[in-house]
Amino acid sequence: RTCVGGACLAELRPPVPVRRFLWLGDDLIAAEVPPIGEGTASVLLLSAPAFRLLSAFGLWPTIPDFAFESVCDALATGCLLALLRERLWRGRLYRAVVESPALWAGALFAFVLTCTALPFLVQYAIGIPLLNFSIAGLLDRYMRMPQSTFGGRVLNAPPVVWVGAISYSLYLWQQPWMFSTWPLIVRLGGALACATISFYVVERPMLRLRDRFVRARAVRAPARELLEGS
Repeated sequence: RTCVGGACLAELRPPVPVRRFLWLGDDLIAAEVPPIGEGTASVLLLSAPAFRLLSAFGLWPTIPDFAFESVCDALATGCLLALLRERLWRGRLYRAVVESPALWAGALFAFVLTCTALPFLVQYAIGIPLLNFSIAGLLDRYMRMPQSTFGGRVLNAPPVVWVGAISYSLYLWQQPWMFSTWPLIVRLGGALACATISFYVVERPMLRLRDRFVRARAVRAPARELLEGS
């Protein structure tokens, strides 16, 4: 089990169930969502830039910064990293990129591309995919080198790990708070408070209940097979 800032890659076998957009691993399980395998993730990865461009040019009736079909390549990038992480690591080029501190330069360059008044083709077809790849590469870097790099030590600091643990609850609760008209400090505090309560009162008990059902099913299965065999 490898964690960074609360995001974990652990004993993954395709297909990967999905819970959130970019955070990876076993805590991607949220609800009964159909699993995403390599093929589906690849389709999402390749189609999202096209939908962003269609929306930007008025040929698709959604907003390119918010519609799922336009932003799903972030989800797909995370899923593909979870599915292909060890295979990628066996490649010398990928290993060299992840081990290089210059990966930060690529992320910064991509961020500039997405925030600058450049043509849509550059922003949506080059900048955003490059930013997704850079973030995924940085996550893999700091999961593989958690204590030997400054970024790894920061992301594994207890407060950051705790924020990572409640991040799904925070993702849900920021929606009503961030769109309110209250002062920013109130919105941040309210979202954090609700997420913390939700995590300890709802999410963790439900996960424990799920684990109990899973263990009970695992115990019953051999007994049922034995009875059927007899």
